[in-house]
Amino acid sequence: IDPDSVGYDAWIEVLQALHHHFNGSAEGLGLADEWSRQGAKYKPGEVAEKWQGFHLDGGVPLKSLASLARANGADLSEISSRHARGGTTKPAEDQTPECPPDLSHDDLALDLGRRSWDRNARHVALWGKWLFWSGTHWQRDETLDHLSRIRTYLRLRATEIVDWADRAGLALADDPDRKRAEKLNNWAREQAKSLRSQSTVAAVANLARANPASSAGHEAFDRDRLLLGTPGGTIDLRSGLLRTARPEEMISHRVTCAPADPGVVPQLWCNFLRDITDGNDDVVRFLQRAAGYALTGSTDEHKLLFFHGSGRNGKSVFLNTLLYLWGDYGRRVAA
Repeated sequence: IDPDSVGYDAWIEVLQALHHHFNGSAEGLGLADEWSRQGAKYKPGEVAEKWQGFHLDGGVPLKSLASLARANGADLSEISSRHARGGTTKPAEDQTPECPPDLSHDDLALDLGRRSWDRNARHVALWGKWLFWSGTHWQRDETLDHLSRIRTYLRLRATEIVDWADRAGLALADDPDRKRAEKLNNWAREQAKSLRSQSTVAAVANLARANPASSAGHEAFDRDRLLLGTPGGTIDLRSGLLRTARPEEMISHRVTCAPADPGVVPQLWCNFLRDITDGNDDVVRFLQRAAGYALTGSTDEHKLLFFHGSGRNGKSVFLNTLLYLWGDYGRRVAA
């Protein structure tokens, strides 16, 4: 396969597959670099730069051929050819630290996705809103929670870069490398400070909106009008059965409370309904069907219901109770 013919996204997927298969080893990087150099689009060193951005086991960057190349004054083509001849890529006394993690705004946004947001966050451009999976539904961010989450992530990355520099500095602690270790630690602390800055938070927030796995259209949510989100899970209104909520169903609404256990009778509510209907069970059953039909989201029946009558006969109590129970599904509009 010609690497120039597969496109950038497919090229990245091949590199990620090799990285996973070879567990991020130098052998895998050598093969990835050798394959990529069969084309004309990718510059020397570009494979190594991407390789060190892939993470395994909690996001710890792995040692790659790029660090070995810098340690020996060699370029990647020399190392790759040495690998192809079966020679070693690691000198006997190599104590070179890992390559510094990629801290560009682009990679930070992608890493944020890899760590959790690809699974648990969606951004809808039309709404200008983030939604986060709560365990029962996709909840809209109405309080700038996405910025708080990004700040927490960047504080973690700041701690990681300082820890990385401390580990790398141990390999450079002996003379004549002591000054290199000091420079490395100073660099890491400057990077940590920059990671926590407002400009970095804003840049990552802006770029993360376009992460392919997190970007979603508004039409993707609440497509199935017969699924009802509740704090206890999802109710399929076709069967009335409660089951575990699923992120892929893209439910973004939730009623206020989970359904009661089977057999539980809301005695106070039943007494209220009989009181306001003068004990007319047919009207009570009609009100129950109307309330349930409203939760389906269906408009097939083309019905618009009006409550009328003299004051203090239960109209407002009935509707206010339903609006409270309906939660996100209920709306009050002006007359």
